[in-house]
Amino acid sequence: MLVDQIRAVGTYYTLKSHAGGPKITIIKDADTMNQNAANALLKVLEEPPPGALIMLLAASTGSLPQTILSRCQRLELRVSDPAVVDRWLEQQCAGPALERLRQASFSGAPLRLLAQLESEQSSPIDALAESLVAGAGGRANTIELAASVTSDDHDLLLSNLDLLVRVMLLAKVGNELPRLYLTDKTSKTLREIANKLNSKRLFLFLDHISDARAMLRRSSGVRAADVIENLFYQWAQLAHMENRQ
Repeated sequence: MLVDQIRAVGTYYTLKSHAGGPKITIIKDADTMNQNAANALLKVLEEPPPGALIMLLAASTGSLPQTILSRCQRLELRVSDPAVVDRWLEQQCAGPALERLRQASFSGAPLRLLAQLESEQSSPIDALAESLVAGAGGRANTIELAASVTSDDHDLLLSNLDLLVRVMLLAKVGNELPRLYLTDKTSKTLREIANKLNSKRLFLFLDHISDARAMLRRSSGVRAADVIENLFYQWAQLAHMENRQ
């Protein structure tokens, strides 16, 4: 989310409402704001206009600056129990969509899962897992690997990459993530990588992912393709160092 989008919020509140009542703004994916956008929003929150109600929707409040969080009332919405989600998906999905759930890997909250299942696009998680194992084994050029999984939604790519690394960390202690549907092949692939890498290197790569996300959100002048390529290079280097020991 860029600064011009947040500045439009400030402009919106300079106008009077038609009926003289409150004015509501909903900012989706607030945790994707770069620093300039966050600073612009802070100016609005410090002196909120009369009758203003600003709702920030964020999947990860940890990505929001403390200066903004301290000026907000936090409401946490938890996802239903996985068994409840499974039953709901079975009720909502038509035959082909439900079959996709058994043939590909998906993750997310119920509505996002449903949208993925009903989409004609292939699941990015399986391809990303294959790229990780290829990079860890030194079987492919890191630039080619990055290009094979990069999409227009770079934040989603980084989120999926973060997710798979966490899956590997949990696999090392015999645990798993809820709201995650992995095919047997992808699950086996991730366990194999996890068995070859120690937890320290996996946690280090999580830091690299966090740094990449921050860089992309902080500056609109950074080429996302370069950031993703560098990330895969770092992954290959970590895996190579581990395999040599």
